[in-house]
Amino acid sequence: ETSRATSQSIAQAKAPKHQPATLSPSEGSSPEQLPLAWQPFWKPFRSELSALGFASRIARLSGREVHVEQSGSGRYQAQFAYRGEPDQRIGLALISSASGLPIEQGTP
Repeated sequence: ETSRATSQSIAQAKAPKHQPATLSPSEGSSPEQLPLAWQPFWKPFRSELSALGFASRIARLSGREVHVEQSGSGRYQAQFAYRGEPDQRIGLALISSASGLPIEQGTP
């Protein structure tokens, strides 16, 4: 029993940092029930290379999972992953504080 609890603690400690935050069972739905969603947080880039560099830097600074999605011809949008509204707010605040940038809600 103790060995099992220790194994679970070690597994949780080794979990990747860039995964969306999870809610505890007392906060409502379990994280597995919440769909993974993506939040744009900066104006689109015209260059895919610039967008990828920006996303990589933000991911490194904030520990959040960030990817780039093409949102039109010559429009590349950086987005972060979240699960549920509380995690979305946490992600925006974390990215803003880690980067020092005024974060936008993202426009398509």
